Amino acid sequence: VCFGRANVGAVMAAATDGESSLVRSRIYSVISEARASLTNPSRPFTPNVKERRSLCDERSQLVGGMRTEMNLRAGCVVRPLRTIDVSKKSPLHASLRATAASAAALSHSIGDAQVLTLEPQEASTPGRSKQIHHDDDRWWLSIEELLNELCSGASGKEERMCEICEDLWRHLSMQCGDAKPRARWLGGCVGHRRSGRVVEACARLMHRPDTKLQLRLARLILACEPDAHTLSAVLKSVFKFSKDERNDSSFGTLELLPLLMHRLTAAISAVVGPLTTATARTSDALHSEACFEAALYAAAALKNLSADTDNGRALTKLGAVGAFTHGLKRLLALLRDSSRPATASLPATASLVRSGVDQSLAGRRECRLLLQLTVALRNLAVIGGAANGFVVCGAVEVLCDTMGAVPFDADVSLACARVLAKLSLDAEVQRRLGTNRRLAEILLVTMKAHCPPDSRCHEALLVRLSFVLGNLTACSAASRSNLASALPALLKLLSYHTAAFLRAVASAQGGNAGCAAKAMREHSLEPLSAPGVVASSGCSGTPSEASMDGSVGGAAASDVGGLSDVLTKLIRLIAHLAMNEAEGVAISRAHETASLLELLAALPLEPTPLGNASPLALEELRLNTTSAVTNLSFYSTGDNVLLNDAHVLLCQLLAQALTYPNEEGVVEAARAIGNLSRTAAARQSLCSLHASEALLLLLGHSSASVVNASCGALVNLAGDPRCLSHLSSLRATPRVAEAMLLQLETMHAAASKSCGEGGATTQAYEGYGAVAAEAALMAAKTLCNLLSSGLDSDTCPGEHLLDWSARHALTTALAPLATKQTLTWKTDAGEWPHVAWLLMSLLRPEGGREQGRGEGVVCKEKRRTVEQVCKT
Repeated sequence: VCFGRANVGAVMAAATDGESSLVRSRIYSVISEARASLTNPSRPFTPNVKERRSLCDERSQLVGGMRTEMNLRAGCVVRPLRTIDVSKKSPLHASLRATAASAAALSHSIGDAQVLTLEPQEASTPGRSKQIHHDDDRWWLSIEELLNELCSGASGKEERMCEICEDLWRHLSMQCGDAKPRARWLGGCVGHRRSGRVVEACARLMHRPDTKLQLRLARLILACEPDAHTLSAVLKSVFKFSKDERNDSSFGTLELLPLLMHRLTAAISAVVGPLTTATARTSDALHSEACFEAALYAAAALKNLSADTDNGRALTKLGAVGAFTHGLKRLLALLRDSSRPATASLPATASLVRSGVDQSLAGRRECRLLLQLTVALRNLAVIGGAANGFVVCGAVEVLCDTMGAVPFDADVSLACARVLAKLSLDAEVQRRLGTNRRLAEILLVTMKAHCPPDSRCHEALLVRLSFVLGNLTACSAASRSNLASALPALLKLLSYHTAAFLRAVASAQGGNAGCAAKAMREHSLEPLSAPGVVASSGCSGTPSEASMDGSVGGAAASDVGGLSDVLTKLIRLIAHLAMNEAEGVAISRAHETASLLELLAALPLEPTPLGNASPLALEELRLNTTSAVTNLSFYSTGDNVLLNDAHVLLCQLLAQALTYPNEEGVVEAARAIGNLSRTAAARQSLCSLHASEALLLLLGHSSASVVNASCGALVNLAGDPRCLSHLSSLRATPRVAEAMLLQLETMHAAASKSCGEGGATTQAYEGYGAVAAEAALMAAKTLCNLLSSGLDSDTCPGEHLLDWSARHALTTALAPLATKQTLTWKTDAGEWPHVAWLLMSLLRPEGGREQGRGEGVVCKEKRRTVEQVCKT
């Protein structure tokens, strides 16, 4: 019961007279209240109800620097207490601290008076014991002591201030617990006041120049409940610190990453939530602007920190991929909300100015936040095994939707494309993107918006999009069909960038890259020129004026590296699309396809640097160009650009490519020659260009893939009687027979080793043995053509080139294969019995010669045998 200030002395005197005096004073007070109630009747009330808080003044009394609760309890008397200054350390410091803690545990303030609880049993609050209340106040008193020392006593001593911040963090963490951090001491009205006390004390010191101190102060503020403007200012400081890579480890050690994640999620929710109508108040708009700044700085800081490997793994464990994806979803919903009032726009990017499109959507402030989140996702995508997390939370689809929502924002589109480029190496991501036609169309629309076939092309974005689409079309026929509509645009991009690359090469070599154009004209082909690009006129001279004055299509030597990267990814995509028959025929008929020949003619055979392009980049470009030629030369249509007018030049370029030091490039060149050798004119050109000699030399290569590709070209040459004399002069028959025996030996060796090993070793031997078996089968087919090509004449020239020992070795090796006794490999196993039996019949010595039969009779009998086997 509370009395006025005039009765405080009487009450205190009564309280010191012992228990009897206390009882009498109580009886007197009860009787007084009863008499007063008769004079002014009122509704009775329960002393402990919380509604009596309304009688209290909003002010609170400081006891020991601590704000006490405002509450009324039964059985309380008013007693004025002296304010205890715990910041001053005196000999009585310990006793004063204990006395203040005891008084705070039993006291509550009412206006300017102090109320003490005399009977704890009657004054206890439901659901909370006296012991918990006492410990909580004692804990907060220790925090107040540290805050006072932080603000005054440790001034100018950064090391001591850092120690105080660590003590504060330990006190808060100890009280908060592990289940719900800061849930206990931040809950309710009292928690908010305490939180504000910590924020106020730490915010005063954020101007300190010491980075370690500021990070610890920021941690304490982020752990509390600051207002939006204070939070934005603190996160701005944190963002500045995140730019320095030397601070990356500190963010992980100080446990700032989960705090930043929490603040980012809360700020995005605050941005998306309040302003959903056009009638938003000015205060709400200012609050939303502060929340947006907080979200932007938090996302930017996490973007910088996620570049560190350790921080990236920590963020992945904290669920950053799902949180960032959810943030993208909410921002996309906000962008699509037509009822939301327009917000401040950003300066237009160069690509938007050039495109001349409506920038009202692409320039909104939300795009800045989209950019930070997507770049952070890109940093997380490079972590090993991260693709599964992106698939589970639906990040792949959200990234494509982000590109579709702001198709003319080059920065956001590039950031999304970089993430997809990393993820598209995963099989599940390829399946999701390849089977969803809508997502593929979004990628094509983005490419069309930013990558026109002129100087406005965004090359970095074109590289990423081409890489993503190339990964999708590598193993999926459905993906290749979905991209069929993009073929005209892709071919125009190929033509434009090829012309620009040739000019850059000419600038790097002093004009010598014009040899490619000269070779094209010698074979009745016009060099391709992109719009505004003047083709080089010869093998010597200087670049034309178009490249010197910076006009459209001009390229300097410093552009070779970037253009080679663009062409590598673009040609790889075109080569994959050519694997489908419909798309492959369409590409082979396009006149832009001839630019592939210009590239092969301009690229050096030896791995040497060119301009700012590394030898590895040029080697990759040559390899992909040769692969595209291989796929396109497969379609022997009447209007194939590569097989009709340019087949002589192509044969010359591919014959040179057989001497390339890269093994994979040699395989692709031999495969392309195999496609060309299906026509009689190409076979004659290959023999006249000595390509057959290079193919025979490759039979002794250590790689079974090279041997297989070489035999694939020789099998067509050996089937042409006009090439037979040329091959016989090169001793093709014994060399092919030797290569076949070597591959059969390798096949059997790999089979025996795979039986004794296990796991990955077994798979390696099986794969190597399968390639060797395929090479041996192709060599056997080539040998059959060599031995049977002369059966129409009276003599068998192929047989005379094999001595008895070679025929015996071949027969011994082929006998088990003819009866299916040792068919270990599944590759082409069904062809071996027929090929082995035919080859054995061609190698078998004929006893009829000793009985007077001529060689012509023997050859005719063999011809009938061959015809019978071919029918079978």
